[in-house]
Amino acid sequence: VLGPTATQAGSLNRPGYLRFDFHSGKPLSDSQRREIEEISNAAVEANYPVHTFETGLTEAKQMGAVALFGENYGDVVRVVEIGGPFSMELCGGTHVASSAQIGPVTVIGESSVGSGIRRVEAYVGMDSFRYLSKERALMAGLASSLKVPSDEVPDRVEQLVSRLKDAEREVERLRADSARAAA
Repeated sequence: VLGPTATQAGSLNRPGYLRFDFHSGKPLSDSQRREIEEISNAAVEANYPVHTFETGLTEAKQMGAVALFGENYGDVVRVVEIGGPFSMELCGGTHVASSAQIGPVTVIGESSVGSGIRRVEAYVGMDSFRYLSKERALMAGLASSLKVPSDEVPDRVEQLVSRLKDAEREVERLRADSARAAA
């Protein structure tokens, strides 16, 4: 999705949440964010087995294992393989037994964390479900307040913002007319 220059610059994984930092000079587009979510959730749904094993660094690289950080590795490395060709990397952390154990993935944000470094944050598992449930309730409340179906909320908000700006311009024009008349 991001190309070969978007190499990992850091990460954090804890129950319900993940953070992934990567090298990039520009923010993700909406379509890139959607594609990242789709690929991640497709891997979860596929329930890929996760295998870990130790091997020599040269052998790991020959197998196609990716060294995500520019770190120095020893002669023997730990390889994490997800679903055969789906993902293979050098990593020392703990992992799930299969990709389905991660649960649904919902990207909640993307931001700059330094010069040329971007950060993607996501909820996973039940935290992802809770987040989406809260968002659905928020949208339902907006739709009810605006008296439109949920899929029409963005257009209705845009109309209201436009009307508000027009009204503010009219108020400013009337103030100016009133000030001129008083003078």
